[in-house]
Amino acid sequence: VQPNLVGDVVVKQLKDVETIGSLWSSGHAQKERWVETINHTLVAGCTGTVGLIDPSAGTTTTLFTIPNVDDGGEHGAMDVAVAPDFATTRQFYVYYSATPDSRLHIDRFTLGADGPATAASRTVIWLNPGRNASEFGIYHIGGSLNFGPDGRFYLSIGDAFSPGNGQDLSTVFGKVLRINRDGSVPANNPFHDGAGTNVD
Repeated sequence: VQPNLVGDVVVKQLKDVETIGSLWSSGHAQKERWVETINHTLVAGCTGTVGLIDPSAGTTTTLFTIPNVDDGGEHGAMDVAVAPDFATTRQFYVYYSATPDSRLHIDRFTLGADGPATAASRTVIWLNPGRNASEFGIYHIGGSLNFGPDGRFYLSIGDAFSPGNGQDLSTVFGKVLRINRDGSVPANNPFHDGAGTNVD
């Protein structure tokens, strides 16, 4: 996979992450994404553990564990995205499902100037509106969180093992969502209808 250059940050999707996956005994290691800064690799494991790996030394530092991550079935921490202005803001975002009802989150975290970050740096940016994943079961919840060229989030969400969700505008499942960086909905999204029946 070709890397996407974002300032001094390189984002790559791992194909062989057996070693990294075993660090936190994640059953979904193949879903992990890593972000390589100048000297370290930022990893968000399925169970919600966020850590730094020094590839040259082969050492791992656990930064924190996101509280209340629901990692049953195909749920858990599913992707991490680095802010386009990471070089100055040190911000990154994690997409995950949370207990007790498997509500989907996008949360923002901040690395300190010297590297460490804590769960206390968390800001909840987005929670899925409408029905939660727990209403459908434990499968097809995975997705991918990315920044588009317009600086907005593009979040893909599985169909929750219900194919009809893809055409049902009252649920977020089976969709690609376009979301502002503050979690609000762009007014020019194609199905935005404010207080209407669509889940914006």
